[in-house]
Formats: sequence, structure tokens, C-alpha cells
Amino acid sequence: MANVTIDWRLAGWAENCLVVLLGFALAGLAAWLVLNALKDVLERAAKVEALKAKRDSKVANEWMAAYRDEHARRIAAEQKAEQEKQLRKQLAKGAHNA
Repeated sequence: MANVTIDWRLAGWAENCLVVLLGFALAGLAAWLVLNALKDVLERAAKVEALKAKRDSKVANEWMAAYRDEHARRIAAEQKAEQEKQLRKQLAKGAHNA
């Protein structure tokens, strides 16, 4: 009879140990799942930021190109206006001298 009691005590102790280990395993699994989901969220956020940066860079490049074109047109228009002004001055001098 004494052996039976010892066997039950060992079985109870082993059962408690297994329950604790199972709890640790489930907690570890839950932590792994949470960390894995967090990693996926962070990767997707980084991908979205990269796409935004690429889009912003593209928009900035388009704006710079449009600015350069407009600036070149404005400079050409100013030069043309200056040439016309000089031509009118020369014509006025010619008409004044004649």
C-alpha cells in the first residue's frame, strides 16, 4: 500500500509539473503569435512609408520639372520683352533723328 501512495504522489507532482509546463508553452505560443503579428504590422507600415516616400519624391520631381519649365518660359518672355523694348527705343531714336 505504501508504494501506491508514493505512485499517486509522483503522478500528482508530475501532473502539476505538466500543467505548469503546458501553461508556459501556451504563454510562449501566445507571445510568439503576438510578436509575429506585430512584426507583420511593422513591415507593412514600413512598406507603406516607402511607397509614400516614393510617391512624394515623384511628386516633388514633377513639381521641380514644372517649375524649371515655367522659369525658363518666364526668362524667355522677359528677354523677348527686353528686346522689344530696345527695338522700340531704337525706332524712336531713328524717328526722332529723321
